[in-house]
Amino acid sequence: MKANQKDFATNLKKFRMEKEMTQGQLAERLGIHANHISRYERGESSPSAEVLKQFAEALDISTDQLLFGDRKSYALESIKDLELVKMVKRLEDLDEKQKETVKDLIAAFLFRNDTKQRLTA
Repeated sequence: MKANQKDFATNLKKFRMEKEMTQGQLAERLGIHANHISRYERGESSPSAEVLKQFAEALDISTDQLLFGDRKSYALESIKDLELVKMVKRLEDLDEKQKETVKDLIAAFLFRNDTKQRLTA
């Protein structure tokens, strides 16, 4: 999964608004001018690694969330089969050994499927 400037801009605005923070308030926390926040949110500027870290700290989120968004939202947007999403959600309630078993089963199934496709191609 690769982040791009548009994703960062969208995520920055989303998380800032979720924290009920104005651009000015966020800028004040970072010690920069509000115009910089506006440029980041419009996708006109990309932050350095250090500034990205400062954003994450100010918004109390991870840098991954800023770059890639919320994992839950990403999963829901990526997986179109709602029944599959519900099943995966239920897997979270399993203990670690059970989760590893399910992962092994899925990996084996996918390997079998990939092999089958290569043989018929």
